[in-house]
Amino acid sequence: DIFEYYIRADDTFSNTMTLPADGTPISYTVATSLDLVHEETFSAGAPGWTFGISTDTATMGQWAHGAPVGSAAQPDTCAPDGSGIQGCAITGLGAPGGSVGSHDIDLGQTTLVSPEYQLPPGAQKHRIRYFRAFSNNVSASSPDDTFTVDVSTDSGQSWSNIETLGPQGISIGWEENS
Repeated sequence: DIFEYYIRADDTFSNTMTLPADGTPISYTVATSLDLVHEETFSAGAPGWTFGISTDTATMGQWAHGAPVGSAAQPDTCAPDGSGIQGCAITGLGAPGGSVGSHDIDLGQTTLVSPEYQLPPGAQKHRIRYFRAFSNNVSASSPDDTFTVDVSTDSGQSWSNIETLGPQGISIGWEENS
């Protein structure tokens, strides 16, 4: 659909402001529907996902599939909406009653890679949406970790960063990014 509009504002001193200045309507094409290519809930496992790659160096907290063990640093549920989903991709599954440090990534990096998703023919714009939880200032060590999300459109030959968290900051609960 195509929408046309312009903005006009009158202040209490009888001044008028119009955007654009000449009052010519601006046309925008707006997507009125989206085609869902894939939705992964992880509730029935993680088919096609790769948990760790050969260059990973973390000694603890590698990516895994499971239900998180809640702590001061991470939520104890997989789904932010309370839907009861009991499986997710998570680092540091930890042990019940374990220290906060038993739930984190130590001494390196760990990688989670999705399967390839094919966009419909002719798709010009696409969006990735995911939920993530990140905490970096609750353990006894200094907050020096980062969390990055990269995408590839050429089968992993090159990557573009879409989000980086850390090393400072906190996000204990699930948050959506798209």
